Amino acid sequence: MSDPEKLDKETVPILIIKFFLL
Repeated sequence: MSDPEKLDKETVPILIIKFFLL
């Protein structure tokens, strides 16, 4: 796994997009 900060920054937008799509 890469840096946790990069994963967090990629997880935040993904969650937001999933919420918007829902």
